Amino acid sequence: MRTLQSQIALVTGASSGIGEAIARQLAAQGCKMILLARSEPALHQLATQLRREHAVQVDVLAADLAQPDCGPVIQQTLEARGLQVDILINNAGLGTYGPFETLSPQTEQELIAVNIAAMVSLSHAVIPGMLSRASGAILNLASTSAYQPCAFMAVYAASKAFVLSFSEALWVEYRERGIHVAALC
Repeated sequence: MRTLQSQIALVTGASSGIGEAIARQLAAQGCKMILLARSEPALHQLATQLRREHAVQVDVLAADLAQPDCGPVIQQTLEARGLQVDILINNAGLGTYGPFETLSPQTEQELIAVNIAAMVSLSHAVIPGMLSRASGAILNLASTSAYQPCAFMAVYAASKAFVLSFSEALWVEYRERGIHVAALC
């Protein structure tokens, strides 16, 4: 069995829900963690728990993935801290529901920025290092909505279709080069 003790995982949307659950599971296996979300207090609380319960290194990075330059800024921060990412969990996401014409155009653009642009940007940031080590893993959180258009969730479902398609394409590109890519639906 491959050990995770020497690995560093970056989990986006780690302050609650699926992201928090994934962070807890990885930490329980001895993986070093980089927790990323907007809610810095929640991240620090989780980091304290993970350090105490699993004696693992945990770094906290508060960031808003809706910002257009989030990938390069996060990459610079990680480099400044001397952290390399072995496992990327692109979990952060937004969802909206309602008749399309009633939804805020700004919120829909933020959804696209977080669900699509940030995932692509963070993948760009970590893949070169993974390739240089011929090792790495990326898990992108999609949805069963990725498989069909969804009325009243048009932008969300379309964003998750992008996540699935992007993940499948990267899987083909990198499967022979040591990087495992998967989408969770």
